[in-house]
Amino acid sequence: MNLGGALVNAYRGQLEAEMFAGFDTPLGNSSGVSITLWYATGPLLAIAPMIVIWHIALGSTKASATVVATLLAAALAAWLGHIAADRAARLKST
Repeated sequence: MNLGGALVNAYRGQLEAEMFAGFDTPLGNSSGVSITLWYATGPLLAIAPMIVIWHIALGSTKASATVVATLLAAALAAWLGHIAADRAARLKST
């Protein structure tokens, strides 16, 4: 599943110039946080839902919970694949 997050990041495109122009705070400029969140979005899209899916699968004693978790994981993988394919198509067209 983390492969889906990596693909989303791989086809993200060039970092926008606005990301480097953050705003000044007492703790420093905010551009570092913005750039970190920009690159962390892909893996977070894969990892955060998987935590919920694992909780469903492992938290129940019913066999149907495993089926539900498997279907949710497949849907998540398809969604991340769609996002990566869409971004790849947009990058290819530019």
